[in-house]
Amino acid sequence: MRKLIAPAIGAIATLVLIAAPSADARSKYADVRVVTNTGETLADHRQYTDDVRVKASEDADCFGESSPSSNETYRLEEPNMLGALTDAAKNDQDLKPLLITDAFFDSYGFGVCDIGGVETEGFSYWYYAMNGAAATTGADQIPVANGDRHLWYLTTGNEPGFPAELVLKAPARVTPGEKFTVKVLRLKPDGTKTAAKRVRVTNALTRTDENGKAKVIVDAGRTDLVATGRPDDVPSAEVAVCAAEDPSECPRRRGKTIYGSPGNDEIEGTRGPDRIDCGRGEDVVRGAQQSDQIAGSCEKVKR
Repeated sequence: MRKLIAPAIGAIATLVLIAAPSADARSKYADVRVVTNTGETLADHRQYTDDVRVKASEDADCFGESSPSSNETYRLEEPNMLGALTDAAKNDQDLKPLLITDAFFDSYGFGVCDIGGVETEGFSYWYYAMNGAAATTGADQIPVANGDRHLWYLTTGNEPGFPAELVLKAPARVTPGEKFTVKVLRLKPDGTKTAAKRVRVTNALTRTDENGKAKVIVDAGRTDLVATGRPDDVPSAEVAVCAAEDPSECPRRRGKTIYGSPGNDEIEGTRGPDRIDCGRGEDVVRGAQQSDQIAGSCEKVKR
């Protein structure tokens, strides 16, 4: 649910609109990734989100002068995709400015014109998908469930349809100089998965085969692998692979960078080494490991 926060309607009305969430309200988390059509990753982290205020900036002019944004502020009362992006921008400077328009608010919800200073031009637009499937409604109308994957991708405007997202799967630790297998999937806009054939992968000996697989060799240390395909494919997220002669020098699983919401969060650590910044509020981290880097903003840590 979303509400307009009117700045001068009267004290009583204003108090109703911006009242704190009920005690039983709980934040949700999603993995938020923001990528440009040049392959630049602006953000790729786990974000907790709850009720969020968003401003429809008058500087958000991607629909032209005839469809201006109001400069009003709204409150999104339930965890949703736009709220997760808004909270992510509070934690990641690479996502600022985040310019949102309400030019077609009544019909389609909010629009996103600019993320991190990267504006839409011509026929390009910020495409968004959840769990690999193209969104069919406004981002503020898409609820968040723990573990969702949110993709924001700036299209070129020349794609024949919606872009497809590449997903790269690789082991977390390997032996340096020895071949290992990776697999690439292509997530179509309708959410179906297929093997991504003839795709390039960092350090791969060849492009992927009919099953989306390729052999890769890396040197000792950390190597970030990326899969890139057709012009209308979204490059995969960077996948870190650690190579060492002694496997114990590498983590068994990859961790994540995790940011809390401005409210009270119960943050669940992953089974890999995480970097956790809880932010404001009274927060609890559960399932923490000794390898985690936990900021002082996390009031309670349970291992």
